[in-house]
Amino acid sequence: MTLGPALLVMAWLELVHLSSVNLLIVFGRVPFFFYIAHLGVAQVVTIVMNFLRYGNTKFLWLAPPSMGGDREIFPPGYGFDLWVVYAVWIAAIVMLYPVCRWFAELKQRRTDWWLCYL
Repeated sequence: MTLGPALLVMAWLELVHLSSVNLLIVFGRVPFFFYIAHLGVAQVVTIVMNFLRYGNTKFLWLAPPSMGGDREIFPPGYGFDLWVVYAVWIAAIVMLYPVCRWFAELKQRRTDWWLCYL
């Protein structure tokens, strides 16, 4: 059910001319760079949000229970509502767009061999 519509959308996108500042084009030109950058942003945002919610506690630097962390250390009801997660996700995309666009333009300007890996 998901592969068929995805293939149809991909075929349709082949016919559409997207500008170089389009969100899909920018992130598509630097996928690994975006992946590495979003991991760092997610970690920093997680620490800051938990610090603001729970204060300076010993679990700020530990993996959450969903990632194998000790459940005894974390308070009951640990985590955030889904709307908060979506809001942070959208904010991270908005924050990373200019950085990814800058890096995509850098890759177009320069021919250093290592840039093709990011």
